[in-house]
Amino acid sequence: TMDVLDVAWGDDDKVLASCSIDNTVLIWDVSTKSMTMTPKTTLRGHKNWVKGVAWDPTGRFLASAGEDRRVLVWRRDKNASSEFRVEADIRAPFEDVTAQTFFQRLSWAPDGRSLGVPNARKALQATACVLARGKWESVADLVGHRHPVTVVRFSPVLFHGEDDEDQPRSVVAIGGQDATVSVWTSARAKPLVVFRDCFGGAVSDLAWSRNGSLLCASSHDGSTCTFEFDVERDLGKRLSSSDARAHLDAAFAVEGGSNGLSLPNPAEITQQKKEPPKKKRIAPAPVAAPRVNVLKAKKKRIQPTPVGAPMAAAASPPVSPPRPR
Repeated sequence: TMDVLDVAWGDDDKVLASCSIDNTVLIWDVSTKSMTMTPKTTLRGHKNWVKGVAWDPTGRFLASAGEDRRVLVWRRDKNASSEFRVEADIRAPFEDVTAQTFFQRLSWAPDGRSLGVPNARKALQATACVLARGKWESVADLVGHRHPVTVVRFSPVLFHGEDDEDQPRSVVAIGGQDATVSVWTSARAKPLVVFRDCFGGAVSDLAWSRNGSLLCASSHDGSTCTFEFDVERDLGKRLSSSDARAHLDAAFAVEGGSNGLSLPNPAEITQQKKEPPKKKRIAPAPVAAPRVNVLKAKKKRIQPTPVGAPMAAAASPPVSPPRPR
């Protein structure tokens, strides 16, 4: 293979997917633990560089994003793990994309119902789109970044809904070429918090800790930044591992039967859904800004955008800087 742009572990830690500028996705069997390995399967479908890969939580689907303005969802044969076929060829959210990004890191929600994809575009605005599993249609666009989104990363933790009867909530972070990181939840139409001025270059990757309390971001400027959340206060009450597993099993009980865990549409694009959801009044509680630790040689002041303020709004009055961890 040629230069590799992204890799992703399968759900069983026995297979690894990689993508490259040779327009292919390779599947590797790492259970052999051999010093020299050859790919188990080569997936060909993209017509240009493949810039991101992600397995769904059960390993049934593999999604790949390419510079050909397409996302391919590959289904793995349950009887022959090395056999794949294209389940969906998704193009609509990317038809108006004019700018390319070096990476397109996509991510699945922890319950497997939704797929977050970067470098989409809606109404002349750069967005990250959320696709519903099964129908493979866009159910939400995360709007606000001034330049193309490079990475979408769901927290591995599911949270209780606003009411006991609600679907569990997911939390997702996105980063872009505007050197900005925003954090969203499926219970709100606006970001929980926006971090600006952390970097001097585009955000290249994001990673959550296993318990969802830490978010680490890296940038093309060679630096990293870590954000710490008080999970119960800032994000909500976590589902137990058994409850989270039950929701995952339910999502995949009927193959292709789930319509996805949809995030609410931002106000700027409420016209996207043909059938808007039932209106529901949610009184958002104020969310304190997470503590921020900037891992850089030079000192920088990080000013999170207050909760509820639009991402593209003018700079707000200075606030006290978050306490370093």
